[in-house]
Amino acid sequence: RALRAGDVVAVLAPSSGAAAIFPHVRDQGVRRLEALLGATARVMPSCALAGAALTPAARAADLNAAFGDADVKAIVCAIGGDDAVRVLPLLDRALIAANPKPLLGFSDATALHLYLDRLGVPSLYGGALLCQFAISGPAMHEFTAAAFRHALLSPEAPLRLEPSRAFQDGYLEWGDEANLARA
Repeated sequence: RALRAGDVVAVLAPSSGAAAIFPHVRDQGVRRLEALLGATARVMPSCALAGAALTPAARAADLNAAFGDADVKAIVCAIGGDDAVRVLPLLDRALIAANPKPLLGFSDATALHLYLDRLGVPSLYGGALLCQFAISGPAMHEFTAAAFRHALLSPEAPLRLEPSRAFQDGYLEWGDEANLARA
């Protein structure tokens, strides 16, 4: 179903600990997600963990909790990485299959998309909180924002595909908070 104003969107880190390493980037992404979708972001505990603390068990616990929570209507991955495959054996297949909801992510989230597909749970390949919502200059790229609005707010409506008028090739240094407003 389409998201409605005030719906809860879980933000979690199934792969990398970048959300904890760059909390200013995470927080800008959360603000933009809420503004764009009219949603309430629930930042899950994995977004505050990095390094050895961000275990597969901690990441799986957030995914299971998000799928099992009836208040959560969609899930957004903080960023990709290279380790989501280690989470898969720890996921509750029956819980997830009984509580389908869209998961948005790309790159390392591909493992999650394939897992969900095998359960018959649709997911949305594309976009992550830190990359597409947060690190894009003074505002989200309109092409990207329009795609997210369509996919999450009006998924049943026809979509006319048109080329983007602009693109971003790479990122400025994430550790410098002044770069949040620059592309």
